[in-house]
Amino acid sequence: MASSPEDKPLEYLAGQVEVGSLLSHIHSAVPEGIQLVSRQLANINSCNLTEALLTQLGEAVREALANTLVQA
Repeated sequence: MASSPEDKPLEYLAGQVEVGSLLSHIHSAVPEGIQLVSRQLANINSCNLTEALLTQLGEAVREALANTLVQA
């Protein structure tokens, strides 16, 4: 099992990299003045999503969109 997609992409398994680490790889592409905020709800292969996790994700999105500082 590879510790990251860069090490051995063909041996990488989903759920090994946290969202903060993924975002750190794209900072140079984010326009100045834009701040990305992440929230780790799970770290699993998407085929393992459950109804409970999807509900939690929907609630997190709803909460973020209700924040007046967030622009969609």
